[in-house]
Amino acid sequence: MKKLFSTTCIPICAGLKKNPFLSRFVKDEAGNVTIVSILFIGIIGLLATVSWDLNSHEYHRVKIQQLADRAVLAAADLDQTLEADAVVRDYFDKSGYGDIVSNVTVSEGLNFRTVSVNVEGLIKTNFIGHDYYGETITGGNALYDADRAARDRLAEGNPADAGKTYDDLYAEELDKARRGTGTLEDAAAAAAERIARRNQEIADLAELNEQRGEEGLPPIDREFADKYKDDGKILEEEQNVIHRTKGPHLRMAAFSEAEERVNNVEISLVLDVSGSMGWNNKMANLQDAGRTFVDAVINESTEDLVSISIVPYAEHVSAGQDIMSELNVNQVHNYSHCVEFDESDFDITTLGVNPNGSSKRYEQSQHFFWGNTSYNDRSNPVCRFGSHDDIEAFSQDTYKLKDKINRLSPNGNTSIFLGMKWAAGLLDPTFQPVNARLANDGHTDQVFANRPVAFDDPATLKTVILMTDGQNTSSKRINSQVYQNSSHYAHWNSNSFDWWVNRNVRSNERWMWSSSKYWPDYGDQLLDKVCDAAKAKNIVIWSIGFEVTDHSANVMRNCASSPSHFFRVEGVEIKEAFSAIARQINQLRLTQ
Repeated sequence: MKKLFSTTCIPICAGLKKNPFLSRFVKDEAGNVTIVSILFIGIIGLLATVSWDLNSHEYHRVKIQQLADRAVLAAADLDQTLEADAVVRDYFDKSGYGDIVSNVTVSEGLNFRTVSVNVEGLIKTNFIGHDYYGETITGGNALYDADRAARDRLAEGNPADAGKTYDDLYAEELDKARRGTGTLEDAAAAAAERIARRNQEIADLAELNEQRGEEGLPPIDREFADKYKDDGKILEEEQNVIHRTKGPHLRMAAFSEAEERVNNVEISLVLDVSGSMGWNNKMANLQDAGRTFVDAVINESTEDLVSISIVPYAEHVSAGQDIMSELNVNQVHNYSHCVEFDESDFDITTLGVNPNGSSKRYEQSQHFFWGNTSYNDRSNPVCRFGSHDDIEAFSQDTYKLKDKINRLSPNGNTSIFLGMKWAAGLLDPTFQPVNARLANDGHTDQVFANRPVAFDDPATLKTVILMTDGQNTSSKRINSQVYQNSSHYAHWNSNSFDWWVNRNVRSNERWMWSSSKYWPDYGDQLLDKVCDAAKAKNIVIWSIGFEVTDHSANVMRNCASSPSHFFRVEGVEIKEAFSAIARQINQLRLTQ
């Protein structure tokens, strides 16, 4: 039994005893460390290669993510004047990654902008990863490869490239690098079509030569595409068109999204109620559009966020007794409640405050009727009166706002500049103390007692919607000598000015009884001034020309924040104009 397990019973061990060289080799331990070291060096080298690839991948991933973050932040800035899509792509182009931007999405409204970017491509590696078809290489490699290939072709001086500049060659090479959008299956299908066309050409030529042989004519030959290429060569070419990235690659992707949004909105809705609005069903169309607008911008989701001030205007703007009482106005009668402005008032947006911060003193507008000389017509006042004509300020009560719109009636001349002056003033923060007192007395919504907020409040958008159906017209005032006491005020409240003067004053003296306060060109100038003042404060102005002349359209377009903020409409189109603006405001309620 002992011999059964002895070395003499194992043939290989027995062989070692008979061969001294093999015996020494087995027993010799010298060199074992070297073998183990080589093994570990190989493993370490492999790990280092993998680590390098992963590090390179992470480096580019972080770099691309940071680049995407910077790009969308810059593009989403509401003060950004360039196209958001162009801003994002420019960031990537200038960093050498322009070839990997797969999609830029921009969503924007009246007071928000959301920009997102998707980035996808490949990063070259040394070991890990695999080949891809129809992909773009991350890290600007396509740009680099195109540049190198173009320079090589210039250096080679190939006759086929004669007359081509570097830019021509670069464009060709870059196209080659970016043409891959298909798969191997696409390449096989394209190759099959080419092979079929080649085989058909061969068959047609053979048939032709057969006919010629029957006629005793010699065979002919002709050239055609792929004549000398076998099927394998055609397939290889089609696969090359699909741009196969050579060597191992790892996929790279990034996504970033940024949004700038202002949550609060202050709206001044300025509506023309002059006499021409009584024509062609214009007032009914305006009222329908106005009601739709109110319902669109004020709902449960906008509670305490969106306020509307309605400013009806004709020859003047009726502030109403409540607002007039809170301003420093020399009120001399109670027949109507309009305020006179100096020319310098149209250079600023403030109401009730001088540029130096001191209280502004206003004169009350005269109250009288004019227009008809045949009878005592008291239907056309310079300053309209009645609560339905007064300003409705800082409200979110849809019932009250729509009731105000429903009760508007057409009458009088047109002073667009006065409507715009009040609209801007109601958005100027200097009016806030006035509104706070109005809110405390229940005349405006107490939730909005802190409005209008500062112009630089990042969470608030201030906007004016200015509508007219005509153009600025003339407006006159009675000579102060016959309008200076309560007796005069009562007289002109009872007697139409033109009718009374025509009956009681000699014709050669009538001119002395009144003078022009405004006229069309002067009104246009004042409108330009106050619009510029409002835009300088970043108030967004939308203007609507409702069945207007070309002159009026140009005036209103100049007032708007940009040409795209101006709408020229006819008939029921006014409803779509208001709805388009409302949709812009409504989008600010959307969140992702």
